[in-house]
Amino acid sequence: MTVSFHLRFSDGSTLSSSAEHYKSDSSGDHLYDVGESHNGVHLFLPTGSLHQLSVDSSKEHQTEKNIQGKKIIALVREMIVEAIEKRASDIHLKPLQTVVEVRYRVDGSMQLAHRINRNHYSAIVSRIKILGNMDIAEHRLPQDGAYHLSVNNRGVDLRISTVPTLEGESVVIRILDPKTGLRKISDIGFRFGDEQLFRRMLQQKNGLILITGPTGSGKSTTMYAAMDTLRERALNIISIEDPVEYRMDRVRQIEVNEVANNTFAKNLRHILRHDPDVILIGEIRDQETAKIALQSAYTGHLVLSTLHTRDAPSAITRLLEMGMEPYMLKDTLIGVLSQRLVRKLCDQCHGESPDRAHCHHCNRSGFYGRTPIYELIKVNSLIREQIRDGITADEIRATALENGMVSMELHATELIDQKITTAQESNYHEPS
Repeated sequence: MTVSFHLRFSDGSTLSSSAEHYKSDSSGDHLYDVGESHNGVHLFLPTGSLHQLSVDSSKEHQTEKNIQGKKIIALVREMIVEAIEKRASDIHLKPLQTVVEVRYRVDGSMQLAHRINRNHYSAIVSRIKILGNMDIAEHRLPQDGAYHLSVNNRGVDLRISTVPTLEGESVVIRILDPKTGLRKISDIGFRFGDEQLFRRMLQQKNGLILITGPTGSGKSTTMYAAMDTLRERALNIISIEDPVEYRMDRVRQIEVNEVANNTFAKNLRHILRHDPDVILIGEIRDQETAKIALQSAYTGHLVLSTLHTRDAPSAITRLLEMGMEPYMLKDTLIGVLSQRLVRKLCDQCHGESPDRAHCHHCNRSGFYGRTPIYELIKVNSLIREQIRDGITADEIRATALENGMVSMELHATELIDQKITTAQESNYHEPS
């Protein structure tokens, strides 16, 4: 089917031509009705799958190329803006034999957004690579890039990754939007008593606070919330991150570059001569980083960092297994927060059919936003004795529970009873 389209430029001039409408085989899926302004150009095309441009006159071949290029530019921006508006954390472009699937990760779950004609994919990938300052001629090796754009008067950072696959280059765009990624401690989802306890931990002048959990468990969000609270005080705060996800005023942020041998451990050794009050380490990855972090806490600095462990007690035994001295760990460790994220039921449809089938607030998923299930250990004299004696994580857990810690399992039950989440969500995210 041939349809007409019109371009309106910022100087008021217009250009009209025709296009062949490409219809996707899958019903219900669509791509873009591109109308977003980009560099003074507005593209108005019928809603539906991507349109394959076909200008009637051969004399307008160069015009056709220009139009197609401008359409790809607008299309990529539309895709990114749409993903941001849908609160996506990532955009996935997955090439298949005949189409390319575009999926958004929203609240931790992948959602199919669009299907694109394969004929246009190479141009789309090239445009994304240009944004990320990547090599558009390189298709055989993985590449990483970054891009900053403004959406609704706020800056949003994109981290771009391309990987060659048998079907073509796969693209993943990580969206770092301060609107969804930065929170106050009061917005994290702590119980009131635990929020006050965590704030008291942050008021300590020296010691080590650990935040643990798997990838995608919200550790970085909690770390940035802690950083936001700490920067309210007159402190010299230095963070070492890989990468720096959000820029924060009054925090000296350092980005790790493993390729250049600019590691966590190397930066830690140097910043100790930079008179820090607070040191935030994105992740304790190795024995050297753990040792310097512990020594920093032991010699009068407040240190916050993350670990990948299944629960809070396991973080303590993990550090001991990494060769940390028990006497030093027991004297420096302030507390351990272990967390997972679960999706929250939509506050409009409450995840119930048939309302869910018509709910645009949650995009018919039944869920909107996420909240942590967590457990928070405050290290007391009994646990310090256990660290000194080198006993197991299960024994540390028993002591913590006796002293008031609420386990992740019990916290999950509370959230289910309050109809904040579901049993299925909770079971899926429980530590194994």
